[in-house]
Amino acid sequence: MKHKVMPALFYLAGGLWIIAALRDIFAPGFFSMSPRVMSATDIGGEVAVGILFLIVGLSFRKRGPRWNHK
Repeated sequence: MKHKVMPALFYLAGGLWIIAALRDIFAPGFFSMSPRVMSATDIGGEVAVGILFLIVGLSFRKRGPRWNHK
């Protein structure tokens, strides 16, 4: 069961990071508690972290479980 849940959680986290980056591009400050405006470097970092989470989720999906629980 874990081998199906973990990739889904990584996909969710990656998707949320990318949505947050898009929010900072198109509506800076929307739903943000911080008064600071994100710079292009910060937005690029958010996209990179989102892509990293998606890649980790893909690696879990392709490799599958490393052990066999019975």
